[in-house]
Amino acid sequence: MERPQATMESPSKRQRTRVPASQVVGWFRNDLRLSDNPMLDEVFQQAKAQKLPSTLVYILDPRFYDQSEYGRVTNQARPGKSAMLRGDGFSSRKCNGRRARFYLNVLRDLQRGLRELGTELWIFYGKPEEVFAELSSQYGALDVICLREPVSPEWTDVENYVSAALQKTGGSLTTLWGAMSLYHEEDVPFKFKEAPGSYSGLAKALGWCDIWTSAEGYWWKAPIRKPISAPVGPLALEKAAAPKGAWTEELLNSDRDALKALGFSTDEIQETLRLPHGGSRKGKGGETAAWLRFNTWLEIPAEPVKADPNFQSLGGSYGAAGAKFVKEGEVDPFQWRNLSTSAGWMALSKYMACGCISPREMYHTMLERNHWALPGAVHRFMWREWHRINAIKYQCRLFRMQGPGGQYQFPRTGNSEAALRWKAGQTGVPYIDAIMRELNQTGWIPYHKRKTVACFLCHDLLVDWRFGGFHFEEVLLDYDVAMNYGNWTFCARVDKSYGGDRYAAQAYRDPEHYGVLQSIQAHAASDPDGLYIRQWVPELRQVPRDCLHFPWMMTSDERQAASCIIGKDYPEPLVRFPQLETDKGSLARVWAHVESVPGFKTLEKLGKFPAVGLCFLLIVYITGFINNPNNLAKQLCIVCSHNIAIGYLFDRTPEGIYVGFPHFGPLSVDIPVLRTLARFWSYEMVAIRFATALRPMFIPGLFASFMSLIIPQAAVFAPWQLGSVLSSDYFKNPISFASVNGFPALIWLIWFLTRQLTALPVTNIRDMVTVWADPVGNIDILAVTLGVLPFVCTLLYAIACSRMYWTPPAKLPGNGRTFFGLMAAFAPCYLYLFYSGWELVDIHKVVWACASLMPIWWVNCLGGIDLWIEEPLGYPAREIAFTPTWIVSHGVFFLQWALEPQDYINRLVFLTYMCPQMVWLNFYFRKACCQDWGTQLPIYYSYFMHAHMTLVESYKFLLDIQKVGGVSEMTQIVFKDCPLHFTPLQLAVLSIICASLYFSPSAKHSWALYSLCGPLNWCGLL
Repeated sequence: MERPQATMESPSKRQRTRVPASQVVGWFRNDLRLSDNPMLDEVFQQAKAQKLPSTLVYILDPRFYDQSEYGRVTNQARPGKSAMLRGDGFSSRKCNGRRARFYLNVLRDLQRGLRELGTELWIFYGKPEEVFAELSSQYGALDVICLREPVSPEWTDVENYVSAALQKTGGSLTTLWGAMSLYHEEDVPFKFKEAPGSYSGLAKALGWCDIWTSAEGYWWKAPIRKPISAPVGPLALEKAAAPKGAWTEELLNSDRDALKALGFSTDEIQETLRLPHGGSRKGKGGETAAWLRFNTWLEIPAEPVKADPNFQSLGGSYGAAGAKFVKEGEVDPFQWRNLSTSAGWMALSKYMACGCISPREMYHTMLERNHWALPGAVHRFMWREWHRINAIKYQCRLFRMQGPGGQYQFPRTGNSEAALRWKAGQTGVPYIDAIMRELNQTGWIPYHKRKTVACFLCHDLLVDWRFGGFHFEEVLLDYDVAMNYGNWTFCARVDKSYGGDRYAAQAYRDPEHYGVLQSIQAHAASDPDGLYIRQWVPELRQVPRDCLHFPWMMTSDERQAASCIIGKDYPEPLVRFPQLETDKGSLARVWAHVESVPGFKTLEKLGKFPAVGLCFLLIVYITGFINNPNNLAKQLCIVCSHNIAIGYLFDRTPEGIYVGFPHFGPLSVDIPVLRTLARFWSYEMVAIRFATALRPMFIPGLFASFMSLIIPQAAVFAPWQLGSVLSSDYFKNPISFASVNGFPALIWLIWFLTRQLTALPVTNIRDMVTVWADPVGNIDILAVTLGVLPFVCTLLYAIACSRMYWTPPAKLPGNGRTFFGLMAAFAPCYLYLFYSGWELVDIHKVVWACASLMPIWWVNCLGGIDLWIEEPLGYPAREIAFTPTWIVSHGVFFLQWALEPQDYINRLVFLTYMCPQMVWLNFYFRKACCQDWGTQLPIYYSYFMHAHMTLVESYKFLLDIQKVGGVSEMTQIVFKDCPLHFTPLQLAVLSIICASLYFSPSAKHSWALYSLCGPLNWCGLL
């Protein structure tokens, strides 16, 4: 089959600047072919017209081969602090040895083709801007011509760097629209920034009647330009002198030496040369191989679809749903089944990715032949076009965690165990491991497998999707920046706004792993003997067929017979499938019948919390300590030790978190910013709860500690309502310190709080106010009204939105200005308090209380939150159980202190703990937040507030110490209401526990000892 004949094309003259030049240079990039190459055509035309020598170069840029952190390698500015806090610092090569070897074969073929035309291709290694600067010093001003690649911000950066370098020597860079796209930029009927928001919409705008069923177009459809003919030699062009610094022919023809020159290590080179998969043999690569393969494929005849009882079609994220509608005996020009099987179709993607063959060459060739598969080819070409246009449209947003859709999500980082095991094909799920190992060893996997492992990483393992995209960028032979990252954003569901819902991506999380299970079952049906898994996961070759996909379900005897011990010969699975692992015992069957009773699930959700709480109260009532403040204070101290242990383990032995903090710990360990917050929160709760332990009969203190416990405890009891990222009920872990001690402390607090409140002689609202303060004179109704009014207004706004169809909450600006505006609504209250004679430090406390309480109110009334904490997280703060716990506890603490400013204990808590922690946290996150004034101004105000309060309260505290007669007298006042005391037996028990903790052999034993403290306290033994 000969290539299509074509007319000459007038290339775009955009971005062209002309100055007198000594030489015309053609710069090959991802256009490594002779035919349909606008750059090559323009170089030859300009060299002939200007009677200048021409030089053709290809530059191997080390930035696109070296190991690098995820991010824009062409912009060496330090990554934003928010990226580092979120844990984005995963690294990888931009290109592995296998794809580099493939490129070398392509370059050899291109060089051979150019020599047949009577010219030469010179290959350089270095940054293009530096290479062209050296060439300019050798030749003088250069007129460099290349094809621009607007889908990649990195490639655009390089173009800008080269242009700046050439201008310094009087040269110029001309960039042309290439033939990587099906359409020329001048022929599309829209601006790229205004491109349609869907694949079908794009096809319709370009004039296709129905891109899903045919290749027919309207009469007005956008034209697909005919390809430019390949040049015919010998070329009558003046040759330039050989440039200095170019690779020698011997270096290019030696894979080992060339890979070494590209910076690959000896081990990487050995691994690359050892594998038979990927790339092409010498002399069989590049444009020659691409056309040979394409022509061979064109000769494949149309065949009717045959029935296959084992075939299962996977739609959506895991395959193509079109296969469901293909009927037996029909010819399927779209080859829908191909997308759900392991076989490739044209097998030309790697050649298209580096420009060995252009899509419009393929289109016009098939059009001229009226090829039976033209509709399917057009459909796939248009998907490629869709991703390229989106990459131009979204630019850097395509590569951010939130994606083009601005979706908030909360993934584990690429440094997590789950991510690294996925990358290595060691997840413990055989089908996933087989796919990843095939990818790592061959550089290619089919469409549906790419989506299977991508969705598994994002929705089952909850790992940052960019980690997967970056790994694919390294290993795929057919890596294409737009296709790769476009498909990854789709799999992660961050590709669009989904109706303006910033949290839509969270809805695709798959805690039951239904999606991947469906994919596994479909594969098992099409490969009943498991040949694919046995090929790529040799550890499982002897595993019985029934257990091949779920080897952890083998019995002990089966594992021995298969020589496959789970956890030793093959890893434990990262995910399990509860649908398959049900207990078949009689008790399990009885419980299954109970759970199937209508309304049982609802009753369990609503009744579990109070039922377990009543059981605990019954236990301490029987032991006789239910009303003993000494036991409550000890329970709070035990919880304080839990918080200290959490903070300690986060820093030193994170593996201990997995045992003692099962409902949230693993996620916290994986995510640096969350780990910092959890540590901060744990230490701060020590101060609040210990202050309550000093005076367990003080109602405001009881309430503050209650608020510090109620939200996280409710979240792990009811993750369906609070904190979707949490795992299931933590009572499934019998040694969880939180389950044995945190929840009883909460129930005990509720009991004491209820008892103290019911004992109050309340006859009017003034009596209720005395719970919080001892007001002098009448209650200032105006001050209370001004403070409550913003909360009432947000509630009324929420009601109006739901009843009158006003602007929905999702449309509120996602930046600090919204939060700042809401907080400004309290300004009349603050000014009035200042006018009424309040001291500025006490107004600071009210400000902080309102600033803490408003976000929680806002979450429930307006459905969104843009706290300064949310931007570094890249995730809605309301989804994190300890975030509302933390800020509500803050609000209660500062409000109570503002109403009773002379309280010594609150002053001590602030000076020794609250202030240092808050100043440190603000400093830690300030640069990670949005840099708009709405976010930054409250943070800077908090600096001033804490500095002012620290100076004033420290001075007051010194005066109070002098007033009472010294430090010892002040200490007696602080501890006067403290009920804590230990009998000799209790001290002995405590000493034994502490000694056992010191000699504990593992985290599991340590947490078991911690968990023992609570029950001992209930019984009076501690």
